[in-house]
Amino acid sequence: VGSMLSSLRYVVAHSLRHSPTDSVVDIEMKLGRHTASVVITDAGPLLSDAGAKLLFDPFARDSSISRDDKTLELFIAKRIVEAHGGTIGVESRDGRTRFEIKIPSA
Repeated sequence: VGSMLSSLRYVVAHSLRHSPTDSVVDIEMKLGRHTASVVITDAGPLLSDAGAKLLFDPFARDSSISRDDKTLELFIAKRIVEAHGGTIGVESRDGRTRFEIKIPSA
């Protein structure tokens, strides 16, 4: 099982790679009573709803996902998060793409 730090590094690297060079990638961390979450928000290309569902599948295809998006990093990040009992998701709207990782807090 990979480390949670690796999964965060993969998602942040993806956001940096797909954002304009003069934009900001926001990282927000929250610790709740039962879950911890990290939200990474970028100004990269927007995904369709179908594309967002397929982004973590290295073999899926959708017109809103560029060839550069199909790296194994997001697939591996998802597997790491799930191995720790968590979830990872992505949504695009209002000119921003938002990844959210949630894991049970100790």
